[in-house]
Amino acid sequence: MNSTIRRQKAEEILASAGIQVNGDRPWDMQVHDSRVFPRMLRQGPYGLGEAYVAGFWDCARLDELLFRLLTSKEAQARTTIGR
Repeated sequence: MNSTIRRQKAEEILASAGIQVNGDRPWDMQVHDSRVFPRMLRQGPYGLGEAYVAGFWDCARLDELLFRLLTSKEAQARTTIGR
């Protein structure tokens, strides 16, 4: 899977939870390094967490982002997040 397709798939999963990549809401993910997308898709919540610690992305309201991901049935169905 190429990087454009990985990013699109990750953005679709996030959008299903009401999260935008580089959006302007406090719970939107601000991406600093595109390596976050393959980690998220391959490793689910662990990859997302490791990418956060590595500085690949941040969020003004991390608690809100995580709440949205963990309570979105569609996001859970499309990835390993929440399992």
